[in-house]
Amino acid sequence: MRKRARIGVLDLVIVATVIAWPAWTEPVFTLSPEFPLPPAAQAAWEQDSDEIPALRLKGFTSATVPLSLFDAPQPILCPGEYRIETWAKLLGGKGQVKVVLYHDAHGAGGKSYKMPLESGLEPEITEGTPAGWRYFAQEVPIHGPAQRMWFNILLYVEDGDVLLRALKLQNPSSCLVNGDFDQRDPLTPTLDDRSAGIGDVGLPRGWRRHYEAGDTGRQAAGRFWIERRGDGNALIVQKEEGAFVLVAEPVTGPFDAISHVTRARAEFSSEPPVLVVRQYGADGLLNEAESHAVLTGASSGAAVISTEAVPFERGAERLLVLIRFPEKEGAYSLRAVELLCREESDPRPVIRLNQTGYATDASVRFIVESEVFTQTGTFALRSPQHTYEGKLVPVGRAEGQDAADWGKYYFEGRVSDPEAGIYHLSVRMNGHRAEFDSVTVAPKRHFAETAELAYRFYSVQRCGCEVPGWHGPCHLDDGRLPDGTHADVTGGYHNAGDYHKHTDDNTPVSVYAMVDAYEGEKGFFDALDHDGDGRADLLDEAMWGAEWMLKMIDPKTGHSWRNITNDVEYRGIPERDTDGVVNTSDDRLIDTSNPVDWGSWNIAGFAALSRHVPDPRYLQAAVQLWAVNERNLIESREPRALVAAIELYRTTHDEQYARAADQLVANLLRLQDAYGWYATAPGGTPSFRIVDEGVIPAALALYVLAWPEAESARAARESIRQYFKWSLHMADNPFGIIRHRSGEDLFYFKSREEWFGGSNSAYCSTAWAARVAARVFQDEPEFCSQLREHAANQLHWILGMNPLGLCMFEGKGDSSRIRYHHTYSTIPGHERGAVPGIIPNGIIRDPSNDDRPWFDLRSGTGSPVGAESAEPWLPHNAFYLLALAASD
Repeated sequence: MRKRARIGVLDLVIVATVIAWPAWTEPVFTLSPEFPLPPAAQAAWEQDSDEIPALRLKGFTSATVPLSLFDAPQPILCPGEYRIETWAKLLGGKGQVKVVLYHDAHGAGGKSYKMPLESGLEPEITEGTPAGWRYFAQEVPIHGPAQRMWFNILLYVEDGDVLLRALKLQNPSSCLVNGDFDQRDPLTPTLDDRSAGIGDVGLPRGWRRHYEAGDTGRQAAGRFWIERRGDGNALIVQKEEGAFVLVAEPVTGPFDAISHVTRARAEFSSEPPVLVVRQYGADGLLNEAESHAVLTGASSGAAVISTEAVPFERGAERLLVLIRFPEKEGAYSLRAVELLCREESDPRPVIRLNQTGYATDASVRFIVESEVFTQTGTFALRSPQHTYEGKLVPVGRAEGQDAADWGKYYFEGRVSDPEAGIYHLSVRMNGHRAEFDSVTVAPKRHFAETAELAYRFYSVQRCGCEVPGWHGPCHLDDGRLPDGTHADVTGGYHNAGDYHKHTDDNTPVSVYAMVDAYEGEKGFFDALDHDGDGRADLLDEAMWGAEWMLKMIDPKTGHSWRNITNDVEYRGIPERDTDGVVNTSDDRLIDTSNPVDWGSWNIAGFAALSRHVPDPRYLQAAVQLWAVNERNLIESREPRALVAAIELYRTTHDEQYARAADQLVANLLRLQDAYGWYATAPGGTPSFRIVDEGVIPAALALYVLAWPEAESARAARESIRQYFKWSLHMADNPFGIIRHRSGEDLFYFKSREEWFGGSNSAYCSTAWAARVAARVFQDEPEFCSQLREHAANQLHWILGMNPLGLCMFEGKGDSSRIRYHHTYSTIPGHERGAVPGIIPNGIIRDPSNDDRPWFDLRSGTGSPVGAESAEPWLPHNAFYLLALAASD
């Protein structure tokens, strides 16, 4: 099967070999079973314990001729900042990978870069990484004038055998937006649109015509568009005589690199176009460089044009790449343009960790990111009473969809079973030091530190009442039914950064989560009774949501209504959204359609709450909603319905709900693929669940815990096992967070070409599922430990262990960096919109639409920050509470 990948922003097809010149501006080598090994090589491909192909290199003496991967040197471009990397398992031996550079295709001259494959690290490797595998890398900088050079790769092994996975030689990713012309401007017609005006068809996103200020010369008539070809897209330019310049979307800094190189692969009829790269600072233009190298390829008119390595100017804030075409009439095709940066040679280590601290019954796990690779990094975790020291273990790099590299090497530090205390963390790498002053380790640290804030968030999100210090009574006229009559649906919660109110995955799951958290830690929450009513404030909050849910039940049909929304979007203080007077024109509309889950979360929330509040209405509502929707619920493939059946049984012990749970389990099991993931329908493809990724495995785990001896429990248990084997594989990255899947493509952050937002609910619901599943597999300590670690990693990411070092839980860590996308930011004194306990949508793709982490951290006045990353949403806090409640 061919695998589509991207180096920088340029498309190619990896067929496990060097890309022949000039199929791409930079040859890229990937070792895989399709690569033809020399006939006499002491090497063979085999499946390792994880059924992943690995090359076994048999040990030999140092006098033996090394394994040369190529019969003749292969082309490579200069200047460049390449790296060789692999995952290796040392079976009693040691080895070396050597990249040798030559000045010509005959092997003249030469310089080598050695990547030793040696042990010396602790045997413990991050959870989810197969035992014994280690990451190795070596930078291969090629400096000098723009030209072609040549390389070969030599492999050495001594004493024992060595296994290699995915040995790669590659260059850094490009910084240029849409330099491969893969994305079309959505506002322009496609080439198939016959009615489109010429010049407006298929324009590449981020590129436009450029006119120089003060240019009085003749501007050429011409047009440009994207042409789709079998091996990738091309930018086509047809122009008459005169000036014709295109410009790319600016690349913004700050820049911490040393220099940059810009290249393009072009086909042209006579003269080549010229690349122009400008650096701008706060005071304007700092530097301008032009391409002058034309490296001719095998076919006539095909070439690579390139600048030299251009140093970054002090104070550079923006790079602008232009393509200046010759004055004469002509036609041109550009397959790709890339801007590559040469990074600093110092490690500049940075610590990324959970900023709320760590629990005593789990590992203190943190990540150190570095500009360079080293095997000599160390750390020390010190308190007045205890000291823990160890080596940093390299855990590789992170690559998003289409090989969008995140730009760093990552190393793991870990202390297992730490004693309680307040620690100082320091790391050393190649003589450089990084520190974190205060790391708290305490029993149930995350719960104690964040649980109260996580539900207090809902108090400020209340609708239909005054929230002291925030807003006055609002939306007292909710709401208007489709027939124009009024129904009292005041109360509930503002759904997100807006003032809408929803059932579905919003208030009902929040009520259920609050009750579940209470049942997990009654003593903790019973002590929080600030209003002195003799009931835990958490239950009071759950009742506020439940009272609104009761109002949203249709008195005629008995089913639940879906939501309440404005006709127009309003951004201002809550009490001015409507006039608060019933039966006026601004009354908000009630959507009377069924919730997407047929009221399942409503049922689960009512049933659970009725066990702790002596009000018969809650259980009556749960039973009624189930009865009204019973056929739809039982025939559905809805995991939330399974949770509802379980909670009804726990409250009533009525066997009809146990039988319904059995049927729902059977329905859910039909969704599972052989690899472990769950589709939306039997035989379907993987689906992107941005909210409830973990709900199916969590519901199945709750079923197994409720009926461990049931006939379906064994099948459900094995289904959970298979799912988490897949989920752990999807989290095989330095941070341990889950990726998502669309067809054959794996990605971290959803594409900006469609509706997208952060995945914090997916991470929280996965953490909930993993922790509940860990209870199911307590009889399998190793797997149970993996599940707990998997859960912890999802929450670590939210609480600061991410590449941005951003704590996404308001009131903890450095969350004050966030200005939230919330209408509450219009309330005087709350310009950040920072409701205590907010969990925003989360990290998303960068503005170039490459699958790299980004968060909208704008802090100035003007337009609000984007909702995609910075908006709160009730499900985030709900699934976070569920995950906290499921911890041991």
